[in-house]
Amino acid sequence: MWGGVPLITLLLFNTQASPIKTRLLIAAGLLVGLLFSFRYAAAFLLIGGFLVLLQVNFPKIKAFLVSYLTFFLSSLAVIVPVFAYAKLASNTERNNFLSTHRSSLDGRNLFELIQLFFLNTFRSLSHLSDAFGPPLNKLFSPSIREIPLVNYIFGTILLLTILLLPALIIRSRNLNQDTLKKDELLTLALLEISLVTFLILLTFPLDYSPLSISRYYEPLNIALILIIYGIASARDFSKYIRALAVVFVVGFLAYNLNLSFKDLLLGRTLSRISGGYSEVAVQAWPGNQVFSRSQETLLRIREIQEEYPDALFFVQAYPYYIFDGSSNFRSIPDPAFWREAYLSQDTKLFWVLQEPDCKEVCSSVGNFNAGWPKRIDQVSRLPNLETYLTIPPDTETYRMVAPAPIKIMTADLPAGYRFGQIPSVAKP
Repeated sequence: MWGGVPLITLLLFNTQASPIKTRLLIAAGLLVGLLFSFRYAAAFLLIGGFLVLLQVNFPKIKAFLVSYLTFFLSSLAVIVPVFAYAKLASNTERNNFLSTHRSSLDGRNLFELIQLFFLNTFRSLSHLSDAFGPPLNKLFSPSIREIPLVNYIFGTILLLTILLLPALIIRSRNLNQDTLKKDELLTLALLEISLVTFLILLTFPLDYSPLSISRYYEPLNIALILIIYGIASARDFSKYIRALAVVFVVGFLAYNLNLSFKDLLLGRTLSRISGGYSEVAVQAWPGNQVFSRSQETLLRIREIQEEYPDALFFVQAYPYYIFDGSSNFRSIPDPAFWREAYLSQDTKLFWVLQEPDCKEVCSSVGNFNAGWPKRIDQVSRLPNLETYLTIPPDTETYRMVAPAPIKIMTADLPAGYRFGQIPSVAKP
């Protein structure tokens, strides 16, 4: 994504008055489809392509429509087969394995969905600071989000800043029909708007807002920084706007240079591990090894799997156990699943629990489990549930934080057992 977005942007931007315009559009569309096969979030480029092609073809609406249709259909040539395969594979897996997700939106009426959409959107707007990068998203946002009213105001300011960037650029630089087509800052601003629009639209069918997930901003992290640097270094903008841009650029450089010098002086290496940076001692370089936060636990579970090859394993932090191709792991579904679940044969089950907010057996962590943690009484109250192994917090060398021990719980259940025979109880 991070490497493909600039290439697609260049292809679309250079379609203006190009003798190979159609080829560029087809290549850009196919690349969007390729990126979609990596991450569905690449679909924001369909909105971005719409805006960029509108810019480079303006005011020729017919030329714009033909260009976008070529780009869009080319992307569908890859997106449709990928989507169809994913749907088919999902249905096949659902028939053979336990289902892992049930939406909490089921049963809501349209008014409740709209209400939830606006609530989730405005609650998550402050996460737009991730589009600006450090120090804004590191120093200010975490503390601001603890105060609801300030969080809403801060998020709204960030949203308006991004949405008004094109108008600011067009007005400040006095862009006309000819210069508008060739303005790189405007192109980057339109891409930012396309990403934000996509994430907001994606909020409606979900019970959370993708605006709150920082990784979605990574493909365009550098774009907003380049826009602000362009404003700071241009004379077209007012001195007040330029002053704000200069403050941001200086803060950005100071923050990152401080980190770089500190790591250089202390001899540390920053290694990206599952959503955050962790200090990792370099034992051999290049090691070409990938570690999860739960590496030691993963090794222990593999030993248990060898001892009990027919057992079922449910893990809370699912991504940390399957990143290297490890199989036979399932995330822990919500309580609604367990109330209907049953066994067709004698089975030994294991639950790997490692979240400090969950003192019993709870569903897997993540945005796909709204309202997490959800205690699963049908498992927590099993009469023969016992602790198989406890791994101390300091065992995990590669975890950023180790606030609680990892517990591996187990139970042996007979064929025909129905988990729903244990009723749910109200939380104390």
